[in-house]
Amino acid sequence: MMVESLKDALLAFDKARATEILLATSKANNLDDVFRLVTTCLAQIGAEWARGEISLAQEYMSCRICEEVVDQMLPANQADGNFEVAVTTIDDFHLLGKKILCSVLKSAGYPVFEYYPTGDIEKLARELATNKHRIVMVSALMLHTAYKVRELRAELVKLDFDAKIIVGGAPFYFDKLLWQDVGADAMGTEPTDGVQFIKQWKEKL
Repeated sequence: MMVESLKDALLAFDKARATEILLATSKANNLDDVFRLVTTCLAQIGAEWARGEISLAQEYMSCRICEEVVDQMLPANQADGNFEVAVTTIDDFHLLGKKILCSVLKSAGYPVFEYYPTGDIEKLARELATNKHRIVMVSALMLHTAYKVRELRAELVKLDFDAKIIVGGAPFYFDKLLWQDVGADAMGTEPTDGVQFIKQWKEKL
């Protein structure tokens, strides 16, 4: 199974083998399959670290290796247009999913405003409202950070700022109803889903 093969390579710090697996996946299918493979694999590695089954170094290097390899596979940025999309993580410093999403959006021609990972939900909500970012995409790797979206929604309501929140990442793949539970407007299962949501909503906001 590709997930197990990639995980074995990452935990052994075998970047060459990981690169080989991801390139083979890309050639056989497309980048969405690469994103899905990486997300699933890193989610399993994150869970193993949380259970104390692997070291922090293994978890960290797995993320770094994937980030470096996937970054080489992504198309060059070709951002254009004037509809800026906000992309962030909340109290989550696993940035690969966010980086992939930003590259996909930019390649599709949408300027992206990247918010630095923060645990200060109130501040993030104020900045979103001040910058008038009405489409907000939140990437999460761990379950506890996914639930922070509920807090973000509450803060936006307090500010009477209407924004569409789109979520994605491992916790939402495993629980298909979680996006509704945290108050999001939609869930993306692939990075390219974000482009479709923008097309759907940008004229209405």
